[in-house]
Amino acid sequence: MPAGRSPFLSARKIHTFDVLVVVWIVVWVVLGVVLGRAIWDIGGLTDPIISNADGLKHTAEGFRRLGSVPLVGGLLNGAVDQVTGAADRTRSDVQTIKTRIEQVAVTVGLLLALGPTLLALLFYLPLRLPWRRDVAAIRRALASDPNDPVLLRYLAERAIEGMRYDSLRELSDDPWRDMERGDSERLVEVELRRLGLSRARLAVAARL
Repeated sequence: MPAGRSPFLSARKIHTFDVLVVVWIVVWVVLGVVLGRAIWDIGGLTDPIISNADGLKHTAEGFRRLGSVPLVGGLLNGAVDQVTGAADRTRSDVQTIKTRIEQVAVTVGLLLALGPTLLALLFYLPLRLPWRRDVAAIRRALASDPNDPVLLRYLAERAIEGMRYDSLRELSDDPWRDMERGDSERLVEVELRRLGLSRARLAVAARL
């Protein structure tokens, strides 16, 4: 039997599954954002080092103004070059570390947010979409002709397939005989309730 016609599913169960899937997705998205942000903030610990490297380079560059001083100028220029070079290397290395931390933060956040979400949808959508198509097809048929004998017999047979034996016997001593007599109204209503449909509401909607 196709997934959409599973007698073990009902509109109430489908709605419950919908809520659970949404909660699952929201929880993992929030976890992904929180953990990704926490890792991203770790990268911010490198900002003081980068600022210090920039400040050291700026300070060292200030000594270049003494380069015109005889004897001292040559020594200072060499020292300034060494300091600015070290500052540039430090800044570059620390910036690389910060960039990698940020990349890890984004990757971890996306994996946590999207991984469980896609996994849930992968398993749930093959169940949910056929159910939706099935209910939509029956809704259209009811809106077109709520008293179609073929449709009513079909719904009654589906109700029999999905009911427990004791519940079925409480409803009718012989449901197949009832169907042959055209007395399948109770079975039809059982199936429509399982699907979350109402002929009365559909009739009102059709008039509107």
